[in-house]
Amino acid sequence: MSSKSSVAEAINGSHTVFLVTNYWESKDPDVEFSQGKNVADAAKECGVSHLIFSSLLNVTETSGGRLTHVPHFDAKAKIEQYIMSTSIQCTFVLPGYFMSNYPQMLRKSEDGAYTLAYPVGPQAKFPLLDAANDIGKQKHYPLPGHSG
Repeated sequence: MSSKSSVAEAINGSHTVFLVTNYWESKDPDVEFSQGKNVADAAKECGVSHLIFSSLLNVTETSGGRLTHVPHFDAKAKIEQYIMSTSIQCTFVLPGYFMSNYPQMLRKSEDGAYTLAYPVGPQAKFPLLDAANDIGKQKHYPLPGHSG
């Protein structure tokens, strides 16, 4: 997604594009923003009718500047703002926390018990998402003229 021309080539002729950026690939919010901007710009230039983006809240703004070290949220929020500044029809999905991340977050102690710790208070609430069950089941459709 770092090359707008490559993105345009990939999405040309598409009616709808679903955009998911990956902060963790570079761990650089500027790279993530640039990639999201490239997709939005390419979608507009290619005449895509609808852009769907997997976004997140801007934690710095939402917390009134109290929490400033959540770049993987803030970058997505900035991409969302950029997409809204274009004239392309858009939808934003804010899925919450992916439950598929749990296996790598659980820690097994010497006594065999598992722990899962979050940097939040005991009253904190946040959405959990099981993508396959909460958003939809994966279904494979063969391309016309192809089997399988």
